[in-house]
Amino acid sequence: MLLKHFDFPLPCPLRLFQMLVIPGEQYPLVCIGVRKVPALSLRVQFQTVNLNSLTSWFTDSGSDSSWVGPVQLVQRGSDGVLVLTDNTLSFVDLHGEAIHGSHVPEVLFTFSVEAVAVTGDKILVLRNKGYQELDLWSAEVRHALDPPGGI
Repeated sequence: MLLKHFDFPLPCPLRLFQMLVIPGEQYPLVCIGVRKVPALSLRVQFQTVNLNSLTSWFTDSGSDSSWVGPVQLVQRGSDGVLVLTDNTLSFVDLHGEAIHGSHVPEVLFTFSVEAVAVTGDKILVLRNKGYQELDLWSAEVRHALDPPGGI
């Protein structure tokens, strides 16, 4: 087993710490932040630490994002990432560009989202009380559980 030590500063608070596996690279990128690109609404920018570089580890040193809700990344295959920010689920590639064609590029929720999970062709959207199961390709609600009395 190969064990390698990387010493680098992390932002405080650390709201995100997720590996992004890049095809052909020995080590994954470590995503420590994500933010929307202001001019392009369907694009996100990953703030990553490149463990494959010997000189410049940080791929972005921009300002921290202003999101107040949960931030979550879910890598799908070798080139797709689901990004949850401010009750918006974006489908992007490893460069942060929106993925068009096979499914909707972005889903906006009218309720507070705690987390998302992906299995097969389903997205499970978890909230404080209850959940929704969405179709991965159309974002249509397949099933929902809402407790009596609303959320």
